[in-house]
Amino acid sequence: MQDVEEHPAYRGIIEHLLMLAAPRPNATVLDVACGRGPVSRMLLETQGDNVAVWAIDSSPEMIRLVTEQWGHRLGAICASAESYAQLFPPQSIDCVIMANAIHLLDDVEGFFKQTRRVLRPRGRLAFSTAFHIGSECPRDRSVYLGFLIEVRKILKDAGIQPRELGGKGGEKRRRDEATYAALLRQAGLDIVATQKRWVTLDSSFLRAIASSPPFATGLLPGLPPALACQIAGAAAQRMIADHPDVNLTRQWLFMVAQIPRS
Repeated sequence: MQDVEEHPAYRGIIEHLLMLAAPRPNATVLDVACGRGPVSRMLLETQGDNVAVWAIDSSPEMIRLVTEQWGHRLGAICASAESYAQLFPPQSIDCVIMANAIHLLDDVEGFFKQTRRVLRPRGRLAFSTAFHIGSECPRDRSVYLGFLIEVRKILKDAGIQPRELGGKGGEKRRRDEATYAALLRQAGLDIVATQKRWVTLDSSFLRAIASSPPFATGLLPGLPPALACQIAGAAAQRMIADHPDVNLTRQWLFMVAQIPRS
């Protein structure tokens, strides 16, 4: 099964986020909630030694994977998005990037405020998410329901009793652009870019993204990331086997904010 990080459509999404973030030469960049490291990888591919990259994730498993692949070229820290800023001095970071994970946070306001503390003057925060109010097409709901049915079958067969699918408070964490904008301003950050892009997820993209850590751990909170990825990937595979031509259309939201000019 192809990793989502290798899929051309997902690489295009990461490229767009990095284009908006626009880290300066010699910048110190944090890849927060890095997962398997697609942002870190692309930064190293495109910027080389012109940036200092730190990969941060709350999962020791994800940090191990990133370290095994690029540990000689970046720093890696096991820490949550809500607590990572305590590890860095004030005004020490040029750019913080979070790809497709902000919808998993309970305390987005706290994350924004802590990020503001570590950003240097004119430093930037850039994030993307495909899980926000307005991200789904109504016609795709039956496809998503079919996927959840397959997930429940696999869990039942394995004798696993997870928390509610999507996690407790999942709908509460599904915010809209206006809410993110208000929280950024409350944290003392100026919004410099907001964009939305519709992306078609064909069967290969669906299969890949279902088995990715951000999606699978959000769907199956409390399970080890590797197990969550395995279950979600298997459910997608079953659904696609029954409906080979299935596809979804999803809207990605991109936002960039920075420390105001003093």
